[in-house]
Amino acid sequence: MIVASSLMKGLAARGHSVTVMSGFPQSKPIENYRDIKIHVDDGIKDLISKFSKDGGSQLGFFAHFNEVISVSLRSANNSFNEEAWQKVMREESFDLVVVGMFFNNFVFGLGDHFKCPVIGIFSGGVTDIINEMSGNPMAVDSVPHLFLGKVDEMTFMNRVKTFIFSGLEKLMWTYVNYREKDTTNPLPQKMQEFIDGAEHGVVFFSLGSNVKSSLLALEKLDAILKTFAKLKQRVLFKWEADSLPNQPKNVMTQKWMPQDDILANEKVRVFVSHGGLGGINEAKYHGVPIVGIPFFADQMTNLATAQNEGWAKVVELKDLTEETFTRAILEVVNNQKYRDVVQEISSLFRDRPAAALDTAVYWAEYVIRHKGAPHLQSHAVKLNFLQRTSIDVIAFIAIVLLVVFKVIALSLCFCWRKVTKSGGPPPKRSRKNPKSKGD
Repeated sequence: MIVASSLMKGLAARGHSVTVMSGFPQSKPIENYRDIKIHVDDGIKDLISKFSKDGGSQLGFFAHFNEVISVSLRSANNSFNEEAWQKVMREESFDLVVVGMFFNNFVFGLGDHFKCPVIGIFSGGVTDIINEMSGNPMAVDSVPHLFLGKVDEMTFMNRVKTFIFSGLEKLMWTYVNYREKDTTNPLPQKMQEFIDGAEHGVVFFSLGSNVKSSLLALEKLDAILKTFAKLKQRVLFKWEADSLPNQPKNVMTQKWMPQDDILANEKVRVFVSHGGLGGINEAKYHGVPIVGIPFFADQMTNLATAQNEGWAKVVELKDLTEETFTRAILEVVNNQKYRDVVQEISSLFRDRPAAALDTAVYWAEYVIRHKGAPHLQSHAVKLNFLQRTSIDVIAFIAIVLLVVFKVIALSLCFCWRKVTKSGGPPPKRSRKNPKSKGD
């Protein structure tokens, strides 16, 4: 949602009339930006709770995959049947539709309904379903699948796992990489004063918009709060309930926090995150190291990559205790190497010819101007699986070579028989006794 919302704000800032339908409307009105709130299925909250109880394992994600699909389809179906949706479908027209993708490829049909191009945004990483839709090559030999988790290098076994995950994905359902914004907004006064008074810096804890801290298992929440109480840093804690039991004195809670603006503050020492790509990119841009608690899907891979790069420490949800969480926080806060690494990455991330949001907005407008920009679409989207993987070409060449070898073999066999037949001993002729002249 962070990525899509950022693009919508960028388009609104350029004077486009933007309509956004989601379960997470903006807290303050934005010029040219219209929010239409739709209901978020309660099943999503239940799923997050189950992932939490499973300890955030990939096996847990696969175990609940049928439910993930069911909830996604039900949520989308309910949204489309809401009167607000139906009214938009009946009465309005658009030059471009931007959809957030999560097991909902059918929403591309909105382009046909509104007779306009569609841009899909998927922040989860590389999947076969996305590759097939966009015509990207499926490089299972060199690009780890998003479900693979921690990957140091593409070893033989990692390539085997990626191959298997890609196959499972086909059975289960048959980026411009940019940050939210390049400028920051002032923080609310109370929050700014809380940060300014933090002599030893601030720890920022947020699990995003889908994974709610208030749904954490009680023993996990207790471990987190006990860790916070021991820190000399102040803590900004995104907490969605009205009150937080046993809230430590150094903790400030709010139901919503301006994540990007907080990360931009130089006093933030560490970001405790679930590992969504939006938050990862914001932390990378501002040079803030992470303590990651992944729950499902791409979050494992995102955080594993950051940890391999040296600017994050991952604590698996199933392993989260007061001891492990405290150790991770203190490791990242007290070890300067984490900040040094992410500051260098931040420098690389910022070094681009144009602001990332400007680039995204430019290409969105480009698609509008050029009626979907079909000239940029890969021809591979028109190919089937056999054609994309060149199996038909390989089979054709194999058949041709087989025929050629067969012809050569038959020719050699024929020649050999001719040679052996003509090269044998000459047949014996019977000699007759010469007759005498006198006879």
